[in-house]
Amino acid sequence: MKKSDLLRIKQIIMDSKDYLSFKKSLNLDNNSLFLCLLNILQEAIVDYNPINDYEYLTKAVLYLKSIYLELNKAKRDYYKKDINNLKKSYKKYYGFIDRYDQEYFHFVYQHLENIFTNKTKDIFLSNQYNNLYKLIYETIFTFQNLEYLDLLMEKSPDIINLKENNQSLFLEIINEYIITLKDNKTSKSLYFIRVINKFIHSENLKLSNEERNEILQILNDFLNSSIKLSKDDLDNLKNIIGFIKNQCVLDNYNINLSEYEMHDFELDIVNHFDEMVNNRINIRENIITIDDSDATVLDDGISILKLKNGHISVKVHIADPLGMFSYNSRVIQDAKERTTTIYDLNPPVQMLPNILSSNKLSLLEGKPRLAKTFSFEYSKDEGIVYFKVINSVITVNKRTSYDEINEIYKKGGTNANEELMFACYDEILNYLKKFFKNAKLYEEFKRGNIIGNKHKMTTFSESLVGYLMMFTGYKTAEYFSNNGLPYAYRCHQFDQKWQDILDEYMKDQNPEDKKIFKDLRGRLPKSYYSRDNIGHMGLKVDYYSHITSPLRRFSDILNMHCLNTCYFQRPTDYQLKKLEQEVIKTCEYINMQSNSIDEYLSKVKKKN
Repeated sequence: MKKSDLLRIKQIIMDSKDYLSFKKSLNLDNNSLFLCLLNILQEAIVDYNPINDYEYLTKAVLYLKSIYLELNKAKRDYYKKDINNLKKSYKKYYGFIDRYDQEYFHFVYQHLENIFTNKTKDIFLSNQYNNLYKLIYETIFTFQNLEYLDLLMEKSPDIINLKENNQSLFLEIINEYIITLKDNKTSKSLYFIRVINKFIHSENLKLSNEERNEILQILNDFLNSSIKLSKDDLDNLKNIIGFIKNQCVLDNYNINLSEYEMHDFELDIVNHFDEMVNNRINIRENIITIDDSDATVLDDGISILKLKNGHISVKVHIADPLGMFSYNSRVIQDAKERTTTIYDLNPPVQMLPNILSSNKLSLLEGKPRLAKTFSFEYSKDEGIVYFKVINSVITVNKRTSYDEINEIYKKGGTNANEELMFACYDEILNYLKKFFKNAKLYEEFKRGNIIGNKHKMTTFSESLVGYLMMFTGYKTAEYFSNNGLPYAYRCHQFDQKWQDILDEYMKDQNPEDKKIFKDLRGRLPKSYYSRDNIGHMGLKVDYYSHITSPLRRFSDILNMHCLNTCYFQRPTDYQLKKLEQEVIKTCEYINMQSNSIDEYLSKVKKKN
């Protein structure tokens, strides 16, 4: 089909009021109409461009379903293969679609999936299908069919948040439930409490604070009335009130404590690992991870070896979530909303789903994994003589703990290979300690390792990992700063008020403590993320960023997105502008969310 014909039909679809007006506008037989719409849906996925508007897909797939049911049995059987192939394409490529278009493509997939299901055609193909609010409203209040409701919530999880005249559907259900209790209609009240429970047990229900306050007012007013209620009804009302109050607290801090539930199409992407390794370098070296013995999320590994020219090769391997999911995919955007894993809660609240952070993306021993490899070459005479980032596939040879590495280090190695390896470790660590010579006190203070005028020294293995990760963040930030490219820098700036406080504290201290307070001047203000690089005064370096913990911090995923856009390809002016806006906006959000999480944790600790 010609491009001009496709554009004309798209416009007719958008302008049409319903299925009948669409058919009348084109004036074609059903077979030709079906093929037109099939071409429209195929073209959207084959020639996808995030600049285009894909709203027309919503009507196109519904019209396709209507026409399909009007075809004779022989034609329907003939086109089944085409529909199934189209459905598979939408499922396969969904994770690579811009998040602003995902709702349209997901809608197409849902309706292609149930196109052969006759059981629900009376709802999905009714004349009101363009009004989804009316669809779910009729299902709940007219059909009163919980089976249909389950189907709608499964196929379109966000349908429960639809509104009409700015009033939420959930509020209408609450009002109807109260009416059934007042009228003592037991069977109806039992039905509506089941509907309410489906809504409040769904992770997708979103209510504004105003809506929550209104619902709480309605429920409390009813409880304070003179109407006698059974114990079950009282318990049900209290459960709803408890849910709403809990959501109010979470909403105030914008913190989601529930794990993101991955959709089938996302799980399907995870299982297509072989398709993701194209154009990646398979690195076959002795790669180890060093972490706490009970750690479940392993997002960094290292491999260090002596080269024939006497230099030392250092590779820092970081788990690559964007190798599996696009930046605009739902699972990554959910991580963006969370911004970080919260370890101070029990159990910790993971930024990414557990199946990813502790399994499919985690650098587990003996499992091939997608990674970003930051490769350095160190010369004793010249320092770092080479730096490169690689899209890689790695397999960790051995998982180790800090304690295990420290024990081997004390012995100098258990064999000749280990002795050579630890000699390389020592040489690199000595270089990095000199490079970050002003960073130690800042890091020790930040970790809470300073007690009076005594320092709790970090161990060899902790220092090795810490300095390597710091240097990786430094070198990557240096590259982006020198090339004037959009990036999320970790900034730390001198603050006069902290100097005044420390000057006051220094007055009556002994000489040793005065040295500590003097060195801390200007270092206490909280670090933050910014598109504009001002350096990191606490570490006393001109460039710094976070990029080595992408399974736990979204800032690291954001910077990997910058790498993918600016380092591994040559971006257009449009892509650079779009990335610039994304970095600025996301840095502001992460900084705000960091303060919100700190306040929330403070309240939780006080409450406990």
